[in-house]
Amino acid sequence: MSTPRQILATQFRADHAHKVYAFPYLPSEVRAPIIAVWRTDLSPHPQSPNALRHSLIIQAYGGASLEERAEAELDDLLDDVMFSLQRIQNLAIDSAERTVFGDETRGTFQGWVIKCHADSANVYKQTILTEGA
Repeated sequence: MSTPRQILATQFRADHAHKVYAFPYLPSEVRAPIIAVWRTDLSPHPQSPNALRHSLIIQAYGGASLEERAEAELDDLLDDVMFSLQRIQNLAIDSAERTVFGDETRGTFQGWVIKCHADSANVYKQTILTEGA
């Protein structure tokens, strides 16, 4: 069964040469853009008893420097993610926030946290009803 997390990771890999992790991942350093995506929540759909809502986090990691070239790369990285997200049906973007990742001992680098949600059929309920599992 494909989950929204898997669908997103597959789309990112198809659209870009960036390294993509389909699980929570925080690199120790960033030499080239990196994307990590995972599901944080699963809940009943607010308007349909036969659907589910999947909350997802995408972290897009850019470089460590704070200079105009690095800012342009971060803008391009966000554009890459946003264009890929538009290709996914039943997905809505909740927010995109610039942040600093890492810490003083490991070093820091710039990036984005994008929150979104995807809706899907409730395959668990459908399986129970059709197969009696």
